[in-house]
Amino acid sequence: MSTVLIVDDEEIHARALARFLSGRGYACEVATSHAAALEALRAARPQLVLLDLRLGDVDGLETLRQVKSLDPSLPVIMMTAYGSVETAVRAMKAGALDYVQKPMDLEELELVVSRALGEVRARERLEFLQRREVGGPDELVLLGESPAIRPVHEFIERAARFEGLAAGEHPTVLLLGETGTGKDLVARILHARSTLAREAFIALDCTTLPRNLIEAELFGYERGAFTDARAAKRGLVEVAAGGTLFLDEVGELDLEAQGKLLRAIEEKRIRRVGGLADVPTDVRIIAATNRDLQRLANEGRFRLDLLYRLKVLTLALPPLRERGDDIQWLAEHFINLYARKYDRHPKRLGPDAVAALAGFPWLGNVRELAHVIERAMLLVEADTLEAWHLGLESHLPAEAQDTVPAGAPAPGTLQEVERQLMRQALESNGWNVSEAARRLGVSREVLRYRMKKYAITPPNR
Repeated sequence: MSTVLIVDDEEIHARALARFLSGRGYACEVATSHAAALEALRAARPQLVLLDLRLGDVDGLETLRQVKSLDPSLPVIMMTAYGSVETAVRAMKAGALDYVQKPMDLEELELVVSRALGEVRARERLEFLQRREVGGPDELVLLGESPAIRPVHEFIERAARFEGLAAGEHPTVLLLGETGTGKDLVARILHARSTLAREAFIALDCTTLPRNLIEAELFGYERGAFTDARAAKRGLVEVAAGGTLFLDEVGELDLEAQGKLLRAIEEKRIRRVGGLADVPTDVRIIAATNRDLQRLANEGRFRLDLLYRLKVLTLALPPLRERGDDIQWLAEHFINLYARKYDRHPKRLGPDAVAALAGFPWLGNVRELAHVIERAMLLVEADTLEAWHLGLESHLPAEAQDTVPAGAPAPGTLQEVERQLMRQALESNGWNVSEAARRLGVSREVLRYRMKKYAITPPNR
């Protein structure tokens, strides 16, 4: 139930409005003076204020200014028996959302109140969705303090915030790095820590759409531009107006889309597919790629002029294998993360697990590490994760799998899951075959047979 604060020095009138709105499902508070209004504002925390333009000796516009200083987002509707265009303009300039005249039609008043509260709810939902999509600066954290990641922290501090610039005036940023190194996270942090943080953050993975649809998705289209274009649609460049557009894997754009993107950056204008008129734009562009754009430009597959415009600020993210102690730190972070997600007890990393993590090549980088830890948290019952729990041998290239025991099943198969369960049972029972068999619900002979089949042997044997 929404609370409406009615501020009117004519108490009878204020009470009458309160009775009417209460009957329509609103909770109402009444204040008959400037001081009482400010006190009720702090106590009742209303979602909307109906404010009389004259409150005895105090100008209602002064009350309006103080209300807006306390809560800039609170909608205020002015009421007065002394209506004029000049008065309405003054009220709107001072922050009023709407303006009604006394004596008022109560049904019309309800419509005005309902519309105002609807706008508030829509704005709050939008802000929530943007926060959920982007996260606040405190929720988005780039973990790690290794020498390899330190320049990334320094870059974010320097490049995130530019005071007094419109979105389109922000320098473009190009993020380079292998798959899974955190380019998307860095883009979101740059946005969340910038002056554009309250505006939209729109991300597009350029590999997810067919090339014939990318242009329509980015720049929009007019009705009739193609067979299924039954109505005009704004593209993401327009939707992200005032905020940030993040183009992941920008190297996948075709040359025609690249030309339109270049124009959007340079001229701050686009033209929708099938359109005849230009549309002004105001958006910050952050792009990312795991490809060598300079090589693509040399081969004629990426516009060199666009490359120059994109790399005004360039950051190369280091692969995980070069981040030293960060690997253990990140692994422990993911252990705690998935313990909360799946309601499991957090686990410790054994010394051999730490060594295995440090020595693994991590071709999928942080994303691959997260998946390895998530899998271990789901399958392993022991309180300590050992190297064999991580199953890293199944992720190695074929030439690097010399350490996998002969007879071990292929990764990801039912046999591999069976092997993991047997090892967990044996490990948690100190490699006592009888106890492990009892826990698994099989006979000792069956367990021994399967241990031999899958080449499972106790450590140091």
